[in-house]
Amino acid sequence: MSSPPSPLSTLPAYFDYASATPLDPRVRDAMLVFMDHEVNFGNSSAATHRYGWLAQEQLEAARVRVADAVGCDPLGVYFTSGATESINLAITGTLESLIQGRLKTPHWCSGEKECSGEKGCSEKNVLPHAITGAAEHKAVLNTLQHWADAGRIRLTVLKPDAHGRISAESLAASLEDSTVFVSIQHVNNELGVINPVEALAQLCRQRHVFFHVDAAQSLGKAPVDVSAWGADLVSFSGHKAYGPKGVGVLVCGSRTRGFLTPLMQGGSHERGVRPGTVALHQVVGLAEAFSIAATSYSVERTRFQGLRAMFLARLQSLSDWVLHSGEAEVVPSILSLGFRGVEGESLLIALKDIAVSSGSACNSVTLDPSHVLLACGIERTLAASTIRLSFGRFTDEAQMLAAADHIVAVVGKLRGEEGGADVGRT
Repeated sequence: MSSPPSPLSTLPAYFDYASATPLDPRVRDAMLVFMDHEVNFGNSSAATHRYGWLAQEQLEAARVRVADAVGCDPLGVYFTSGATESINLAITGTLESLIQGRLKTPHWCSGEKECSGEKGCSEKNVLPHAITGAAEHKAVLNTLQHWADAGRIRLTVLKPDAHGRISAESLAASLEDSTVFVSIQHVNNELGVINPVEALAQLCRQRHVFFHVDAAQSLGKAPVDVSAWGADLVSFSGHKAYGPKGVGVLVCGSRTRGFLTPLMQGGSHERGVRPGTVALHQVVGLAEAFSIAATSYSVERTRFQGLRAMFLARLQSLSDWVLHSGEAEVVPSILSLGFRGVEGESLLIALKDIAVSSGSACNSVTLDPSHVLLACGIERTLAASTIRLSFGRFTDEAQMLAAADHIVAVVGKLRGEEGGADVGRT
């Protein structure tokens, strides 16, 4: 009697790398060493025996590897549960410290008695001012909006250009005397466009404003050098870079290191910034993933550019579609594609042979058009008929061509065009 087919044999080809990357086998192997039941299971905070000492040594070795991969001082590397926590720690930790007076800027103060009130501080009832972009991830937008709704900051949300980018000129025009914090992502998670974070950081430094970069989508897709960027805070994710889920990094520059207010109360783990026992196997996996991404970036980018060109050439047989990022500077492995004359939900259902999304995974439970696309000025009907296709390390040419052919056939069928392949619901 033959065995039933494996469920894996019925899975569609995976094109949602921007949501989560597969775990690289080299990362898995590195993690397994630290899941050993006899040796490498110690608590890195246990300072009274060799099991703890070994764990602490490996934790610090992983910290150095991460710092080397992203270009920063190891003392600025803090491990978290993921990019969302890193973003929340960067925003809330900085703003709380500013309001409490632990962090200071020359042009805004928390109202200490020695403050003269000459720079627009609390004596004039001026709240600290923060700036972000309308195309940011919801982890940034919702956190800052929470602060604004609570009446603790004033918030400016910048409209990006038609391709989702924030220019230095746009940011400069929005800076005020009371601006204390700016958060702009490096790589947009839906469009793949790259923001000029080095120029934005320089502008913020000149104005003594703390600058945060959401770099969850960056490593392995775009050049990453935290020191060259000059940002005060940078957030990273493990599972966007072929590492494990449930682990991330916050990098703090010299101005913020040691001054952030923790989100949680507990022990002195991660030098008092992030209490809780460190998941060493996940941290080791993240360090391995980051090291691989940093060393393989140039080769992988060249291959991704070839796959992207091949895919887009195959779509040329289809009419009336748009690549939302246009000719802007982008990472090649993220494509946001809009198809006019097609209903969005029907398109996603009919694309049964490929796993794609309508945008960020954090918004996929709703059928509303992407806030990123709407922020770029794209009409709602086209935004609703848009898919995000993202590929990566384990995608090959045959899969790319098959995905393009499947999209051409499905869109043609839904439009009622001749030659459209028969498509149905699953």
